Amino acid sequence: MAVGLFEECIFRGIVFSVLAGCFSKDRKGFLKTYFLSAIIFGAAHLFNGFSLGTLLQVAYTVLTGGLFAFCLIKTKNILCCAFVHGLYNFCGLLFDTQGLGTGVVFDVGTVVTMAIVGVCVGIFVLYSVFKYSEEERCALYGYLGLKTDKNEE
Repeated sequence: MAVGLFEECIFRGIVFSVLAGCFSKDRKGFLKTYFLSAIIFGAAHLFNGFSLGTLLQVAYTVLTGGLFAFCLIKTKNILCCAFVHGLYNFCGLLFDTQGLGTGVVFDVGTVVTMAIVGVCVGIFVLYSVFKYSEEERCALYGYLGLKTDKNEE
Protein backbone atom coordinates (compact mmCIF):
# COMPACT_ATOMS: atom_id res chain seq x y z
CA MET A 1 0.00 0.00 0.00
CA ALA A 2 2.90 2.37 0.72
CA VAL A 3 4.22 2.06 -2.84
CA GLY A 4 0.77 2.89 -4.20
CA LEU A 5 0.50 5.94 -1.96
CA PHE A 6 3.98 7.16 -2.88
CA GLU A 7 3.49 6.67 -6.62
CA GLU A 8 0.04 8.29 -6.56
CA CYS A 9 1.38 11.34 -4.71
CA ILE A 10 4.06 11.68 -7.39
CA PHE A 11 2.16 10.78 -10.56
CA ARG A 12 -1.40 11.91 -9.85
CA GLY A 13 -0.60 14.51 -7.19
CA ILE A 14 2.28 16.21 -8.98
CA VAL A 15 2.67 15.01 -12.60
CA PHE A 16 -1.05 15.05 -13.46
CA SER A 17 -1.49 18.47 -11.83
CA VAL A 18 1.54 19.98 -13.60
CA LEU A 19 0.39 18.62 -16.97
CA ALA A 20 -3.12 19.95 -16.37
CA GLY A 21 -1.59 23.36 -15.74
CA CYS A 22 0.55 23.20 -18.89
CA PHE A 23 -2.19 22.33 -21.37
CA SER A 24 -5.32 24.26 -22.26
CA LYS A 25 -8.23 23.76 -19.89
CA ASP A 26 -10.56 22.60 -22.66
CA ARG A 27 -11.45 19.02 -23.60
CA LYS A 28 -8.40 18.64 -25.83
CA GLY A 29 -6.02 19.77 -23.07
CA PHE A 30 -7.75 17.47 -20.60
CA LEU A 31 -7.29 14.46 -22.92
CA LYS A 32 -3.62 15.36 -23.43
CA THR A 33 -3.16 15.52 -19.66
CA TYR A 34 -4.90 12.19 -19.15
CA PHE A 35 -2.99 10.24 -21.81
CA LEU A 36 0.42 11.83 -21.23
CA SER A 37 0.21 11.24 -17.48
CA ALA A 38 -0.46 7.53 -18.14
CA ILE A 39 2.47 7.33 -20.58
CA ILE A 40 4.84 9.04 -18.14
CA PHE A 41 3.72 6.65 -15.38
CA GLY A 42 4.50 3.68 -17.61
CA ALA A 43 7.82 5.11 -18.80
CA ALA A 44 8.95 5.63 -15.21
CA HIS A 45 8.83 1.85 -14.79
CA LEU A 46 11.67 1.50 -17.30
CA PHE A 47 13.95 2.16 -14.34
CA ASN A 48 13.12 -1.33 -13.07
CA GLY A 49 15.69 -2.70 -15.56
CA PHE A 50 15.77 -3.62 -19.22
CA SER A 51 14.27 -7.01 -20.06
CA LEU A 52 11.23 -8.46 -21.78
CA GLY A 53 9.49 -8.52 -18.40
CA THR A 54 10.19 -4.82 -17.91
CA LEU A 55 8.81 -3.98 -21.36
CA LEU A 56 5.63 -5.92 -20.56
CA GLN A 57 5.43 -4.11 -17.23
CA VAL A 58 5.79 -0.74 -18.94
CA ALA A 59 3.02 -1.63 -21.40
CA TYR A 60 0.50 -2.65 -18.77
CA THR A 61 1.63 0.14 -16.45
CA VAL A 62 0.62 2.71 -19.07
CA LEU A 63 -2.83 1.13 -18.95
CA THR A 64 -2.98 1.06 -15.17
CA GLY A 65 -1.74 4.66 -15.12
CA GLY A 66 -4.81 5.50 -17.17
CA LEU A 67 -6.96 3.60 -14.68
CA PHE A 68 -5.46 5.45 -11.71
CA ALA A 69 -5.86 8.81 -13.50
CA PHE A 70 -9.49 7.86 -14.17
CA CYS A 71 -9.90 7.18 -10.47
CA LEU A 72 -8.57 10.68 -9.74
CA ILE A 73 -10.80 12.42 -12.24
CA LYS A 74 -13.92 10.61 -11.04
CA THR A 75 -13.34 10.79 -7.27
CA LYS A 76 -11.05 13.86 -6.99
CA ASN A 77 -9.40 11.97 -4.12
CA ILE A 78 -5.77 10.90 -4.25
CA LEU A 79 -6.24 8.51 -1.32
CA CYS A 80 -8.81 6.60 -3.38
CA CYS A 81 -6.21 6.37 -6.17
CA ALA A 82 -3.63 5.09 -3.67
CA PHE A 83 -6.08 2.47 -2.39
CA VAL A 84 -6.89 1.23 -5.91
CA HIS A 85 -3.17 1.21 -6.76
CA GLY A 86 -2.30 -0.74 -3.60
CA LEU A 87 -5.14 -3.19 -4.24
CA TYR A 88 -3.94 -3.66 -7.82
CA ASN A 89 -0.39 -4.38 -6.62
CA PHE A 90 -1.70 -6.84 -4.02
CA CYS A 91 -3.88 -8.66 -6.55
CA GLY A 92 -0.85 -9.07 -8.81
CA LEU A 93 0.63 -11.27 -6.11
CA LEU A 94 -2.42 -13.53 -6.14
CA PHE A 95 -1.80 -14.62 -9.75
CA ASP A 96 1.69 -15.86 -8.97
CA THR A 97 2.25 -19.55 -9.70
CA GLN A 98 5.07 -19.76 -7.14
CA GLY A 99 3.05 -18.71 -4.13
CA LEU A 100 1.73 -15.55 -2.53
CA GLY A 101 4.27 -12.81 -2.12
CA THR A 102 6.92 -13.78 -4.67
CA GLY A 103 5.86 -11.52 -7.54
CA VAL A 104 3.91 -11.79 -10.79
CA VAL A 105 4.87 -14.49 -13.26
CA PHE A 106 3.91 -13.89 -16.89
CA ASP A 107 2.36 -17.29 -17.60
CA VAL A 108 -0.41 -17.81 -20.15
CA GLY A 109 -3.24 -17.74 -17.60
CA THR A 110 -2.07 -14.49 -16.08
CA VAL A 111 -1.58 -12.78 -19.43
CA VAL A 112 -4.97 -13.93 -20.76
CA THR A 113 -6.75 -12.88 -17.56
CA MET A 114 -5.01 -9.49 -17.56
CA ALA A 115 -5.85 -8.99 -21.24
CA ILE A 116 -9.55 -9.79 -20.84
CA VAL A 117 -10.01 -7.68 -17.73
CA GLY A 118 -7.82 -4.93 -19.19
CA VAL A 119 -9.82 -4.68 -22.41
CA CYS A 120 -13.15 -4.57 -20.56
CA VAL A 121 -11.98 -1.96 -18.06
CA GLY A 122 -10.15 -0.04 -20.80
CA ILE A 123 -13.28 0.29 -22.93
CA PHE A 124 -15.27 1.54 -19.97
CA VAL A 125 -12.57 3.99 -18.85
CA LEU A 126 -11.94 5.40 -22.33
CA TYR A 127 -15.65 5.84 -22.94
CA SER A 128 -15.99 7.65 -19.61
CA VAL A 129 -12.93 9.86 -20.22
CA PHE A 130 -14.16 10.91 -23.66
CA LYS A 131 -17.63 11.64 -22.21
CA TYR A 132 -16.22 13.61 -19.24
CA SER A 133 -18.37 16.72 -19.03
CA GLU A 134 -17.20 20.32 -18.97
CA GLU A 135 -18.68 20.75 -15.48
CA GLU A 136 -16.74 17.72 -14.19
CA ARG A 137 -13.56 18.97 -15.85
CA CYS A 138 -13.92 22.43 -14.28
CA ALA A 139 -14.55 20.84 -10.87
CA LEU A 140 -11.43 18.70 -11.28
CA TYR A 141 -9.31 21.69 -12.25
CA GLY A 142 -10.70 23.57 -9.25
CA TYR A 143 -9.70 20.63 -7.03
CA LEU A 144 -6.20 20.78 -8.55
CA GLY A 145 -6.06 24.51 -7.84
CA LEU A 146 -6.19 25.51 -11.51
CA LYS A 147 -8.36 28.26 -12.92
CA THR A 148 -10.69 27.80 -15.89
CA ASP A 149 -13.13 30.24 -17.40
CA LYS A 150 -16.00 28.45 -15.63
CA ASN A 151 -14.49 28.00 -12.15
CA GLU A 152 -13.15 31.58 -11.92
CA GLU A 153 -16.68 32.93 -11.48
